[in-house]
Amino acid sequence: MTKDNDIHSKVIEVMKDKNLLIFKAGTIDGVGRHSNISIYETGRPIKDPDTGEFLGDLELYKVSANVAQRSEKFTVARYNPTNAVAIPEVGDKVVIKPSNLDKVTSSQDS
Repeated sequence: MTKDNDIHSKVIEVMKDKNLLIFKAGTIDGVGRHSNISIYETGRPIKDPDTGEFLGDLELYKVSANVAQRSEKFTVARYNPTNAVAIPEVGDKVVIKPSNLDKVTSSQDS
């Protein structure tokens, strides 16, 4: 489940040999050093069988990741394949939850 202040992105590159992925969101979007990153596979659309109403897309959790390197427009994150339900792929959905630790760190840097 996502919240209003979550940042949404997509995986744009995966380096499986290094357990790294790159997604298109960076410091300009609010990605901090301590942001919580979750990767999801977007599955099929879900419809109400009685009304036919579109309810949303099924999202299947794959893995969590930690920020390894940030730039203005993209972030490199490291994941642990032994903790992964599935290995991330290009196009997977990324949900970034900003951390309160980043707010404390940036106020101390000022």
